[in-house]
Amino acid sequence: MYKKQHTQLTFGENILYQNLPDDLLLELDRLINWKPFERILSKLHPSSVGRPAYDPLLMLKILIIQQIYGHSDPEMEIMLYGNLFYRRFLGLSATDPVPDHSTISRFRKDLKSMNLYRTCFKELKRQLAEKGYELKCGKITDARLVKAARNPGKGDSDAAFAKKGRRTGRPLQPFSSIR
Repeated sequence: MYKKQHTQLTFGENILYQNLPDDLLLELDRLINWKPFERILSKLHPSSVGRPAYDPLLMLKILIIQQIYGHSDPEMEIMLYGNLFYRRFLGLSATDPVPDHSTISRFRKDLKSMNLYRTCFKELKRQLAEKGYELKCGKITDARLVKAARNPGKGDSDAAFAKKGRRTGRPLQPFSSIR
């Protein structure tokens, strides 16, 4: 049996989600018809023992987020708790539980073992291509070049002398002059 569908969003959550700026996930949600995915995922059958399983479409959407943003399973678990854009895409309220990293991993393995993982992503790419889009994935990294505080070619003035034991004042060679 699958877990009960998500709880209804509160009035405050609706306002909060509506005031979030549009992002890639909201645009993706508007472009995609999720019915074919429900048919593909209907081949999955939850175990009759243990806790109820998460909705397979919710789990697939989590895998899509991971594919787009390059999150590992543990990172994804953490992001599901606090990222409002992710929660809006998934239709989660503030009180809805989120799957842990091992549940995400097991779901992916189940999809792959039944050859449904590739089928789902082919369907996603097909629908996007029909509408003139292509999904490009990767992890965004904040990196920039910063000018160093020292001048190239000159020695570091703070390293003009060294102290070893009781001996001091012996100048160090700059790296450029060491051969």
